[in-house]
Amino acid sequence: MKRKALLVPVLAAIVLSVLSAGQAQAGQPAKVAAETDVGVQDVQFCDGGAQKRVFVRTDSVPFPLVENGAWAPVPGMVVNFVVPDDSDHILVQYSAEAQIINPGPGDQILIRTLLDGVPMEGLVNDQIFNTDSPQSNAVQACKRVGMGNHTVRVEYWLQDLPAFVALNGLLDGQALTVQQSE
Repeated sequence: MKRKALLVPVLAAIVLSVLSAGQAQAGQPAKVAAETDVGVQDVQFCDGGAQKRVFVRTDSVPFPLVENGAWAPVPGMVVNFVVPDDSDHILVQYSAEAQIINPGPGDQILIRTLLDGVPMEGLVNDQIFNTDSPQSNAVQACKRVGMGNHTVRVEYWLQDLPAFVALNGLLDGQALTVQQSE
């Protein structure tokens, strides 16, 4: 009988702790909480409807990067698509293994995606893509686009700041994905 007497309060404590933990975790819905974000996390809402098409470009041949002092196209990382009526939502994702060869302080690989020649950056405008050892990296952006023909492309800039040695880099295992939704 003493065991049952001890068991009841223990079980009650477990039930109460589970219920109160569930209540403590309940808060604002994710969307409401994100809408009140002050921009520190660069939260953006880019919700589309039913998916219409997906365009994928991949390249497993290493692409050598050279210092060029300006933005340059990443060969093969281009998608052309058509929005037949009204508007569509697009989600653009680019990933690759990036490597800087002979890096110095401040050296970096910058990557940006463009829609019809205009950068698709977020609030933070963070284009740094590099590591000094081969490592996969990714960027993504989304936007609602109007009717017509559109082009998404990827560009890079190998920045040598300050210029100590000849800087080179590589992009390998690249993938560009454009999802078109209602």
